[in-house]
This record gives sequence, structure tokens and C-alpha cells, in this order.
Amino acid sequence: MNINLVTASHFLIPVLRALRLAYQEGLNIPLVYNSGGYEKKEIIAVLDQIVDVYLPDLKYSHPSLSQKLSAAPDYFQFASAALLEMKKQQPELLVDERNIARKGLICRHLVLPGQVENSQKIISWTASHLGKSIGFSLMSQYRPCFKAPSTFNRFLCTEEYQQVLKWAKDIKWDILFIQPTAFSQDEHLIPDFNSPDPFGWQK
Repeated sequence: MNINLVTASHFLIPVLRALRLAYQEGLNIPLVYNSGGYEKKEIIAVLDQIVDVYLPDLKYSHPSLSQKLSAAPDYFQFASAALLEMKKQQPELLVDERNIARKGLICRHLVLPGQVENSQKIISWTASHLGKSIGFSLMSQYRPCFKAPSTFNRFLCTEEYQQVLKWAKDIKWDILFIQPTAFSQDEHLIPDFNSPDPFGWQK
């Protein structure tokens, strides 16, 4: 059990006020900060001694790619600085007897179609700057939706994911989370809210 703050920077002040009251009443479960990575390091610094587990994405290594897909050419500039601050606060991933994270940093990266080099750069930067004692999650679940640019309007090829996965395995992470193969059109993580079990996908 934990408290999972998802993309929380815009409502942090009331959350911090509520946490102060909760801790006074004996709250004692991990606090997870779940983020797309595009954060100001000054905001992350405020969370020192508060957040137990950081769960950020690190999506893009180059300004042109982050501009095209997220209208944020400075994504890596901000995200890399934010992740360095997260690493400073939580330098090592610690799990309990059930392999549930209690402290630390898990960096997520979604492999994009046609962007093997981007993924390789992200993996290499993460290993060299954040170290291999953090958790690293390499995801293959990309699914094109709505008005995806033409070059990204397809699913990830198995060969692309395997190429990036080999790169990640060669790094020899202490803890590497993987999805064994690329997801096909019939295998996705979109909840079916018409189903009695909307999150009951199998992979």
C-alpha cells in the first residue's frame, strides 16, 4: 500500500498541507511521486525527506524529438536536472520481502517506434549519471492514438524493442524491469470500462 501522487506538481501545496496533518496522526506508508519527468529541480528539492519513491519517466534525449511529440524542446534539460535531484534524495532502490519498493528511484522509459537511438542515449545517460543502483523500467507498450504524427502512427516492432533491451541488459542494471516483447494491436494497456474488470489485461 502507498500514496501515489501522479503528475502532482500543480497541486503540491495542498497535498503537503494534508500530509503534515496525516503524519501527525500516524501515517506510515510510502509516498510515491509519479511524474512525466518534466519538472523543475527546485520543486523536487522541496520534497526532500517527504517522498519515499520517485517514479519518473525519461522520454526524450533530443530537443527536436521532445518538441515534435510534447511541444517541449527543453524536456531533457529539465528532466535530467530533476532526476539528478531525485537521485540525490533517494540514491538506492530498496524493496521489502515482497519485492515492493519502499525507498528509491525507478526511472521509466518507453521505447518509441523508429527511435532506437533515442532509447540508447537515454539508457546510457541514466546509467552514467544516476548509476545502476536505481531501478530502470524499459517499456514496450507504445500505442498510437488520435492524431499521432505519421512516423509514429504504428506499433513498436519486436526487433526495435529487442535491440534496445540488449543495450539495457549490457549495462547490467542492479534492477531492470522489462516487458518481454513489443505489444501488438491486440495487446494493450487501455482499460476496458465496459468490462467487469477494466484493468484485467493479460500480458
